[in-house]
Formats: sequence, structure tokens, C-alpha cells
Amino acid sequence: MKIDRSALAAIVLLAASFFLGAAAILVTPPFEGADETAHYSYIQQLADTGHAPVPGKDGLSRDLDRYEGPMRYNDSAPFEATGKATYRRFRLHPSALTAAPTHYTPSDTLNWEAQHPPLYYQLMAPIYAMTAWAPFAHGLMVMRFSSWIMAWAGLALATLACLCSKETMVRAAAPFIAAWPFLVPQFVPAFARLGNDSYCLLVVGALFAALADINQRWRWAGAAALGFLLSQGLQTKAFFLPIGVGLCAFLVYRGWRDGKTGAGLGEAAIVAAIAALLGGGWYLKSFGVTHDLTSGADFVALQKSGGLVAGLERNFSLAALARGLAALAATFGWTGTWSLARPPEALIVLSLAPFLVALAGYFASLRNQAASALSASPLFLVAPMLAGLLYHVLVFVALTGRGASTPGYYLHILAPFLALAVAIGWDRWRSTPWLLVPLGVFTLYAWAMQLSMFSGCATKMGDDPHYSFTGAGCVLDAGSLQRLGQPVAAACAAGLAAGLLILALAMVRPTRKAGAETSDEPVAW
Repeated sequence: MKIDRSALAAIVLLAASFFLGAAAILVTPPFEGADETAHYSYIQQLADTGHAPVPGKDGLSRDLDRYEGPMRYNDSAPFEATGKATYRRFRLHPSALTAAPTHYTPSDTLNWEAQHPPLYYQLMAPIYAMTAWAPFAHGLMVMRFSSWIMAWAGLALATLACLCSKETMVRAAAPFIAAWPFLVPQFVPAFARLGNDSYCLLVVGALFAALADINQRWRWAGAAALGFLLSQGLQTKAFFLPIGVGLCAFLVYRGWRDGKTGAGLGEAAIVAAIAALLGGGWYLKSFGVTHDLTSGADFVALQKSGGLVAGLERNFSLAALARGLAALAATFGWTGTWSLARPPEALIVLSLAPFLVALAGYFASLRNQAASALSASPLFLVAPMLAGLLYHVLVFVALTGRGASTPGYYLHILAPFLALAVAIGWDRWRSTPWLLVPLGVFTLYAWAMQLSMFSGCATKMGDDPHYSFTGAGCVLDAGSLQRLGQPVAAACAAGLAAGLLILALAMVRPTRKAGAETSDEPVAW
């Protein structure tokens, strides 16, 4: 690996990204991460009974009812309606968070995350067992850090693969991958929590590293490694079904592009065969039980209601479809945590501006036939997964007549490939760092609102999804944050992240080579 200022900056950015996620973990209240109650219950059931939950049969752990702290705001009303305090009530009437887990006992509320394969939860079960004696909040924090390390390691693998590459454009992507948590604000809430998306990103980071390696040579062993990694993804989440299709298609494309179509087809066949052999068993079992490969609750419900066509005939409307597509795009940039409180939509759109500019540049660059084959990999891997999310938008419209139920932040498990596309597009337009100023302002504002909500000052009012200060009488209550997390440690971690980010930016000020304005040569960092 060539050590230069760009490589050092990427490594510094990786460290900054780690501390940014750590800060979020330390200040986010227990079970405020999206779906954390269901992920926690899955892990506890597996650790205590040795069996994964059965979709549509096993319930959430009754231990969740024993947790005495506040819970997130749900989609339409505070948790006060179900007996749990909101953050505002907790600020005014604090309670102890001392309850420790017992043995898994099912409640009447079904565990909706039972639809997922068990690999991530099997990896987390020993960590749960080691912390089961501790209070909920402490054990959950340890498991969150374990998940965050998985996600961060995925970014680190992809970053190091770029730095080891002999291709200039691939090397130039390293700082973008390392800085992805800063470039897209929703990345941190999506991964600084308990959830199987973290292991998905680790697998994707390894896939990216393997592709970057075999892109420089033809190796059957490399294809076997890709197949094994893909099987790991399949044993974690069904997202790897479309990702696997895209990966095989990319290998065929790469072979055709380099005049080795037969080799490309052979590599794709090896990847598909190994992935199916090692990772396909759970899907065959799922199909036998639910008649759906993924056991997804929405897909199973759609079957029972007559199928997609019949559902769309009943419930389709252009307004619902448009709302679903808009929500998919917006939640890529910002969803926040599980309370789903959000800033004004115009600010979210503004925060996406640098990404959209870079994405337009990436598509323009695809016409350059001299570009590396790896440059096309984001298109091949992101497009199938995006198609799957769009299909889910249609499924939800068919089921309910409403469209906004498909989060775009799931795309961040493909962060290394998205960052490669952004790096290529950013260079295509010779983009200026000043485009990142609105993004930085939005991130600071959004997290200030999150902290205010956690402390019980800002809140959600009824059906209004936006932050509200009605009747609060405060902007931030540090004492309430202290009772729910570790705000002092979080501030230290955030300060380290900010300092390292500034250092990295000072190291990678762009300098142009003579004539670069009129050539296709990337900017030298």
C-alpha cells in the first residue's frame, strides 16, 4: 500500500467515523434505535433457548415490558398510549433504569424481525450472554458497540482495498468511503444501533475488497471467495438475493468488456453455486413454510390477500406511489432514530444536494470507455437492490393504499459502492468542497434536535412528524440525557471525531495537475 497524504487522510477519516458512531451510541437512549426491541428479543431468545424465533409465531421478550425507562415515539402517538413514558414525561418524572434481563419468555406481540436468517443473531448471542447480568441500558450499549464495529470494519476493509489498488480512480475513492458517515447523515443512526444491517455492511466491505483485488487479475479462487462472502450475506438478510444477482451480472459484464466472456460466465457460475450451496438452505426452508423465499411479513400478507396485481387494482393511486418514492429518497438522507421525528423536508432535500450532484457526474462518467470495469460495479450492485426496495413500495401500496413504508437508508449497506460512485462523480464535475457546507449545517441541526428530543424538550405531537417545542420550557436538559446515556463521554467522542475530520480535510486539499481541467485524469489529492 502506497502511503501518501491521501492514504493517511483516509485512515484519519476512518478513525473520525468510528468516534462519530461511538458518540451517537453513547447518547442515544435504550431501544431508540430502529427495531432494537425486536433485534434484542431475537438475540435473547437464541441465546436462552438455542432456537431462532419462528415468523408469525414467537413473540417479543416479556423483559421489554420490565424496562422502566422511556420509549420512542411511534408513528402516530406517544408511547404513553401503551403505558410507556415519553422522553418529556421522563424528564419531569424520572425513573430508575436498573432492571436486568431474565430468561426469554414470549409476550403476545409477535417478533417482526423473525423473518431474518439467524447468522447475525448467532454472532451476537455470546455477547448478550456475557452482559446478561447487567442492566438493560449497559448490556444494550455493549451490543450496540459490537454492531457498530462490524459496520465500521466494512468501511475499513473497503477503504484499505482502495488504498492497495493500482488504479488511480479506485485509490481516489478511499477518502470518500472512509468519510461516508459524514457525507450522508442517516448512516450513523442506521448503524450505531443494534441490528443486522451492521453485519451486512461488513460482508459488503469484504465483497468490495475482493472485487477490487480480482479486478486486477482473473482468479477462480477469487470467485470462490466472492461466493463464500455472498453466502454470509444470504445467511444474514434477504437483501443479498438482489445483490447476488447484481454481483454475478457484474462479473459477466467484466468478462465481456475485457474480451473474456467465458471466464466471466465461469466466475459468475462459481459465485452462484457456492452462495446457493452455503447460504440457500434457509430460503428453501422459508419457502416451504410461508411460500415466500424471504418470509417477509408484507410479502406473505400480500399472498394471502390475492397477490400484487389484485392489490394494486384495489388500492393503487399515483399519490400513494409518489409518496412512497419520495419517502424512499428522503429517508436515504435522513430518518433519524426510531421516533422518526424529522426536520423540515426542505432541509433534508438540501442535505442531499452534494450526493445528487456527484451521482449525476457518475452517470455521465459511465460513457468513458477507458474507465476501469470496477467503476461500473456501483450500477450493477445498487440497481438490483433499489429495484427490490421499489418493489416493496408497490407491495405496501397494494396492501394498504399508502406508500411511505420503505426506508431508503437500507441502501447504506452498499456504502463502499455508493462512495465509489460519488468519488467518480465528484471528480467528473471537479466539484468544490463548498457544496458540503449545507450538509454540515444540516447534520449539526438534525443532531441538535435529536438531543433535544432525547432530553425531553423537543417532542412529536400527535400525527405531526416534525420536532415540536410546544409547552417544553427548555431546549436541552443535560440532566435527563445523563440519566439515559453518557453525554459527557459522547461529547468527548464527538470532539475527537470533529478534530480528526478537520485534520483529514487539511491533509487532502485538492491540487490540480497541469492540464487536468481538460483531461479525464482524476484530481490528485
